[in-house]
Amino acid sequence: MPIQPDKPIDMGVTKFCETCGLCAENCPSGSISKDNNRTSEAVYSTTNYGVKKWPFDACKCKAYWDDHNISACGNCVH
Repeated sequence: MPIQPDKPIDMGVTKFCETCGLCAENCPSGSISKDNNRTSEAVYSTTNYGVKKWPFDACKCKAYWDDHNISACGNCVH
């Protein structure tokens, strides 16, 4: 059965993230920007452009994992 595209639903997630910031505060590598401005630009080499999102430095995050011999810290998803 084909799915018909519809308009996005505003569930308040963006507003929540704009006011929370705990992921950036608790990121030990500083990979998550504390700047509250989303962008559709490719801020880092691992960032795809064209989708409005908060900047995240995946290379810096992975380097932290490697330096501390861990597979992930998980602070951003707790």
